Amino acid sequence: LRSNTSVKVLQLNKCLMNSKSLAAAGRALSRNKTLSRLILINFELGAMNIRGFGEALKINKAITELSLTYNKISNENARVLGEMLKSNRTIETLDLRDNNINEGVEAISEGLKANKTLLHLNLSRNEVANEGAKAIGKALLVNNTLAELNLCSNKVGDEGAKAIGIGIEFNKALVQLDISSDFITNEGFREISKSLQSNKTIAKFSLNSDNIGDEGARAIGELLKRNKTIRKLDISCRRITSEGLKAISKALQVNTVLTELGLHCNLAGAYYISEALKLNTTLKSLDLSRSEMDIKGAEAIGEALKLNATLKCLIMEECGMKDNEARAITKGVKLNKSLEMLDLCTNNIVGDGMRFLREVFKNSRTLRELDMRGNSMVYHEIERIMRENLRRSWL
Repeated sequence: LRSNTSVKVLQLNKCLMNSKSLAAAGRALSRNKTLSRLILINFELGAMNIRGFGEALKINKAITELSLTYNKISNENARVLGEMLKSNRTIETLDLRDNNINEGVEAISEGLKANKTLLHLNLSRNEVANEGAKAIGKALLVNNTLAELNLCSNKVGDEGAKAIGIGIEFNKALVQLDISSDFITNEGFREISKSLQSNKTIAKFSLNSDNIGDEGARAIGELLKRNKTIRKLDISCRRITSEGLKAISKALQVNTVLTELGLHCNLAGAYYISEALKLNTTLKSLDLSRSEMDIKGAEAIGEALKLNATLKCLIMEECGMKDNEARAITKGVKLNKSLEMLDLCTNNIVGDGMRFLREVFKNSRTLRELDMRGNSMVYHEIERIMRENLRRSWL
């Protein structure tokens, strides 16, 4: 590493290393001028002293991506990384997924306040709780460069959510935010939603949570009516009922910004969202996977597809659809003039449903990709579709 002038990427997975060898690697990194990506996976750094490694990263001027996933990083070593962020001027991506970081995130947040180059920070699947989230919120008030923040699968509750909400209300750099699978309830999300209504930079927001119900869905509806920047939204929540779905649907009818929506794991999502599809003019991708699809919902989607002229991708994996539901949807696809990709993976579609899909795929002028993996397909139907559509994608 000291003398190398060609290697730009170094990935080491589960290698035997101790504090002494890590310090030696640090000394080499302090002189290296070509290595741009350093990926150290499953080294169990929590048991090591990484101070020498951190000191080297302070002065290194080549590394732009640092990944330390699955390393059981201790809070003390998280503090070392926080100090490193205050001085480092090249690292743009820092991946700290799947560690044990909790209080140590406060030191990382202090580093964010001073850092001017970091663009992507992944803290998913750690132990970050409310106090850590409060520290991150304060950092967002100051930091003007971080573009992506992933706090998925931590222990952030409503108090932490409120603090993050305050941060993003005034932050002018963050583009992507993921707070999925935390401990945030309707109360915390309502505060974040209020902040997002006035935020002018976030374009992708993810909130997959079973803790959000109809009150949170109504907050999502207000967000969709007022926000002018969010283009990708993932709000998969099992507890949202018809009342919440109605609020989201009404908002989508007037929203003119959103292009991608993920609304998984709902009992009646297809039926209510279909009303929005009839009027919405910007949505290009809709994912309703793992949402229960009965004939009523399938017919509603089919009717909506007859009128919608902008949707290009429709994903309905694991929706429990059978031949009747497939037939109802294909009636809409047959008349639709924009859909390019249809994903019906892992349903219960067999002979009759397959024959309807074959005819639609054969005659559609726009549909280029049909994904039917995981269905009980009859071999000769697959063969016919492939033979008739050699220039298209059949999965």
